[in-house]
Amino acid sequence: MSLTNNFLIAEELVEGLLIALLLVISYMVLARYRKELNKYRGQITELSVKKADVEGRLTDAFKYIGAVNVQVEEIQSLFLSLKKYPEDKKDFKDSLSFLAHKVLGIVNVDWVIFRIINVESLKTVREYSETRGNAVLLKHNISNKSLVVTNTVDGCNVISSDQKNLTVKMFCIIASGDYLTATQTRLVQTIVNALEMLFIIFASQYYRKGYFKEKESMQKITT
Repeated sequence: MSLTNNFLIAEELVEGLLIALLLVISYMVLARYRKELNKYRGQITELSVKKADVEGRLTDAFKYIGAVNVQVEEIQSLFLSLKKYPEDKKDFKDSLSFLAHKVLGIVNVDWVIFRIINVESLKTVREYSETRGNAVLLKHNISNKSLVVTNTVDGCNVISSDQKNLTVKMFCIIASGDYLTATQTRLVQTIVNALEMLFIIFASQYYRKGYFKEKESMQKITT
């Protein structure tokens, strides 16, 4: 290649320069490509993390919805099963037995105790216990003061009613076992509140007998 009359460039030199230029261009393109590839890899990793997080949240949401549905069904079953308010001690004992079995169905423990305490005198008004199958209810020294003041008993789970304007309070003492879930706690809380309400109705019916139908009239209605 002749640029001027006095300056010549050999063919090999031109080829070498062009190859070097192409190598530089190729390196720059490759570096740019790697940079973009790493960028997209980072975005893919970030999206994967977000996807896993969203899937986890959806799973938790479905579990929560399922737990809420179970809770609603259990509460509906609970109140639908209470066909009548207690009119005497036997009726109230039957209610205690029925709801104690409900608690044992919700929580996998050997025994459960219901105790109604006068919060002013700290005296036990009523107590009922139920065991699962052939399980033995061991003698427990459960302090009323500890229940009322701290709402705790060593080695047991305690759930109390949440009404604040009564002189009595219902407590459910559950044998130590697995940790109670939020759903189990809410279900047992509902049962405890229902029992307290039934006790108030039972205790006051002696002064309000006019609100209860006579058994003969009830039989006529059913027939």
